[in-house]
Amino acid sequence: MREISSVFEKGFLSGLRISPSLRTTVEYLSCCYNLVPSPYGLEPRQDVVNPLSDVSADEWPFPCLFVLSRYILLFTKTGLFKVEDDWSLTFLLSADWGGRPQIADFMTFVVWSTPNGQWCLRDGAIVAELGGASFRSCCAYRGQLIVGDLTLPNGPGRTSSGNIENITPVSGPSLVAWSKIGSLEWEFNLGNEVGWAPMSWIGSVLAILPLGKELVVYGENGIAKMATADSPAVTFGIADFGDIGLLNRNCVAGDGIAHVFIGTDKALYKVEPEKALSGEGKIPTRLGYEEFIKLLDSPIVSFDTALRHWWVGDKNNCFILTDSGMGESGVTPTNLGRLDGTLLGITFTNGADCAIVETSPLSFSSRGIKTLMCVEADLESSNRVHGYTRWRGDFRKEFQRTKNIHLDPRGAFFPIIAGTEFIVGLCSEDFHTLKVSKLWLHYKNTDKHFSRGVINAGRPAE
Repeated sequence: MREISSVFEKGFLSGLRISPSLRTTVEYLSCCYNLVPSPYGLEPRQDVVNPLSDVSADEWPFPCLFVLSRYILLFTKTGLFKVEDDWSLTFLLSADWGGRPQIADFMTFVVWSTPNGQWCLRDGAIVAELGGASFRSCCAYRGQLIVGDLTLPNGPGRTSSGNIENITPVSGPSLVAWSKIGSLEWEFNLGNEVGWAPMSWIGSVLAILPLGKELVVYGENGIAKMATADSPAVTFGIADFGDIGLLNRNCVAGDGIAHVFIGTDKALYKVEPEKALSGEGKIPTRLGYEEFIKLLDSPIVSFDTALRHWWVGDKNNCFILTDSGMGESGVTPTNLGRLDGTLLGITFTNGADCAIVETSPLSFSSRGIKTLMCVEADLESSNRVHGYTRWRGDFRKEFQRTKNIHLDPRGAFFPIIAGTEFIVGLCSEDFHTLKVSKLWLHYKNTDKHFSRGVINAGRPAE
């Protein structure tokens, strides 16, 4: 009986697939735990370091560690601490935030907003009164504080003499406002340096993030882009960007190059810069992955600026999105930051440090019985790696599993098992050194009656 070889490779380069199609010509992974897809295959996720040994996971999603230009701040569920150079903590404020804060970093001072209010840290002191303004979302953009879901003490109005003065309060959950450059002043003037604008959709502004030369406003029921305009006065131009809403205020992260967010349909989306107002790409790119996002309860999205990885998870599960695809993680960070090249954060542990790789069900484009003779793996690891196989002879039945088989020095193991469909898996107790790029699957065909050889009455068996 002639042996046939099949190569599994594309699945490793793309990670968990967007659609769980069982077409035999499509490769996808059912599991890549603690490994993430790259152009070279599956590679170990980078560890998140908790620099505060006496701080552990609190009530989800706290505590959060923010590495800023001048400060490192630690938010617990009901308090704020400044992290000193020796990693000791200085207590700053006691407050019930009501949710993970959004940060506007102006280097010399920091502003943050939460569902329960807003604060500022300037010269080491807390400032609660921000020009009388109240807001629930914020970001820094070219020296201006951009806020949403707001109340401003004074808005433009006309007096009985016809002059425009600050006499009318401005308030609304779908409003976005911008402060005077370099300050937290909200006084209206004819130059429109300070201003506000309503979004076209109904509902709260949940998050605002800079993107290239624009701002993206994420709301409950829609998304808009804002870009600076010089005429007829200095202000912002606004364009709708999509009718999908943001799942919650913690479900978006990114930088000026790209954002990733979870929509209200529990699918992942990616947003790239300078396309809405120019008339191109008016809808965010839909990445999908709904079957994984639906496993998450109260998810948050965090961003690793160095590797450009998005961590999407809750306290029980976490997925890591790269430019190649998505993998799984054994920890969920409440927020990520980089300091001297080290990835910092405080994490909820979801599992062990093991590495697990599982292919999709493979039938080798053949409906008959096959015997899987040998599996060879192209991998690197300084730890022991085991292989295993799941198989079934009838699609109406559940898969059965072999025992773990230690890979030989060539990276091969020999399951010698017959069935119609197979799932091939690899596992290691430590993910830190395991890299996988390819599998060679060696099998032999038989017919439904287990007659060896080619199914052809006019030819002898091989």
